[in-house]
Amino acid sequence: MKNLLTPLFAALVICAFLTSCQKEKFAAANPTTEFNAAKFRQLIATSLSTGTTVARGYSIVVNQDGNWVDTFSFGWAYQNASNGSYAGMHVNQEINVASVSKTITAVGVLQLLKKNNLNIDSTIGKWLPAYWNAAPAIRNLTFSELLTHSSGISESNTGYDSLKATVARGLDNPAKPFDVYANSNFALFRAIIPYLKDRNAAIAKENSMVPGNTSGFETWMSQEYVKYMQENVFTPIGLTNVTCTPTANTAMAFNENIGGPVDVVITATNGDWLNSCGGGGYYLSVLEMARFQAYLANTDVLLDQTQRSLMRSKLLGWDNEDSPITDKGQAYGKDGALFWDLNNDQTENSPEAGLQTFIMQFPNKIELSLVVTSIPGTFRTFSSRVRNAYNSSWETK
Repeated sequence: MKNLLTPLFAALVICAFLTSCQKEKFAAANPTTEFNAAKFRQLIATSLSTGTTVARGYSIVVNQDGNWVDTFSFGWAYQNASNGSYAGMHVNQEINVASVSKTITAVGVLQLLKKNNLNIDSTIGKWLPAYWNAAPAIRNLTFSELLTHSSGISESNTGYDSLKATVARGLDNPAKPFDVYANSNFALFRAIIPYLKDRNAAIAKENSMVPGNTSGFETWMSQEYVKYMQENVFTPIGLTNVTCTPTANTAMAFNENIGGPVDVVITATNGDWLNSCGGGGYYLSVLEMARFQAYLANTDVLLDQTQRSLMRSKLLGWDNEDSPITDKGQAYGKDGALFWDLNNDQTENSPEAGLQTFIMQFPNKIELSLVVTSIPGTFRTFSSRVRNAYNSSWETK
């Protein structure tokens, strides 16, 4: 067991000790259950190692009460291009966490809304670059609508050209149905956060660079977004130099040989996500994901209790389909996935590679962080399997 948090829980431990006698008397008359983290982890690992294909690599971290209490890694992380050898997966292995980045971005947004005396029902128009010429329907969108994929935007491409075109043309679906997943909702925060951080500075920078150096200004926005997140989300929890740019040792995406020989390995390399991040693209290890979860779920370092409750009740940065009801109550989850059609022809038999990521906060201060370096043709649905594993991991004392 290792503490992912600072010693701020010492007072709670003392308090628990002082009331242990009363608790022991109560427990004797009322048998209780306890969570078996090792069983939970094993059930998840087994589900990744059985079926028509086996995951080529994965890492699991289970948190309880702010500590990581169980970990497990299996298989491959990346291939060495120089000699063809493979490096094994481990909990400190960096990987593109894909759409789990959305939950991280949501934390930064909630921080800045509080700083600017705004709320989730405030509109975004004031915080968009002027040269984007946002349509009125876009300007009148609320932060809540972006954070819950309820904006009426359906665009998945997240580069600046796509974002500018999306903002200028208006809503794809004016009815604004709830939870219609679109990556652009969160990619827009790559541009919004620099304005929320310091609107006057962002306006001055825009006026000095646009239109003469528009691409330079867009890179500046990306850098300001990453800088804000580093200084206010990652550094406070002890994570340094978190970027949207891979290194030589970043975990690759693998295929799982659907219908093919088991010795055929197809991989895809990660690209630089600096100018397309926000809804994806952060490079973290599964242990760093677990650290983020521990601080978010158990402390006020990132968000206060009111903000955390709002984030959960409104599913801001969490997915509706990944937030099931367990035997112990509501869980909150977010999955991520990247997919490469290596022939770029979208045909059924085209070789494919991909990766998946997943986080979930369960009742009773249990959290799961999971990364998988391959996909079985289509993406695995983790929500139901981890819910069932959680329910099956409570045992009578």
